[in-house]
Amino acid sequence: MPDEPVPDDAAGLRAANARLRAVVEVKDGQVAMLTAALERERRLGLRLAEVERRLGMDSTDSGTPSSRERIGVKEARRGGGSSPSGSAARTARGAGSPVTREED
Repeated sequence: MPDEPVPDDAAGLRAANARLRAVVEVKDGQVAMLTAALERERRLGLRLAEVERRLGMDSTDSGTPSSRERIGVKEARRGGGSSPSGSAARTARGAGSPVTREED
């Protein structure tokens, strides 16, 4: 279009104006399409961040127990446990007292 000679008369100017309006209309459509694509990408980015945040959670920080987590895992993480060699076993037999077996 810039290479086309534009006549000086009113009809030529109207024709050039009509062509420019058509170009602007096409460009407006392209801008609207790109704007919508950017908005979709932004929303997908937010969803991805939420999914990644949730993947990093376990039952200790999610507020709900996981059905996939083994029983006792939470206690083990806290430092507790059900091992008889722990502090409960020491308390039961007394600190410093030897462990003896009684014979029947």
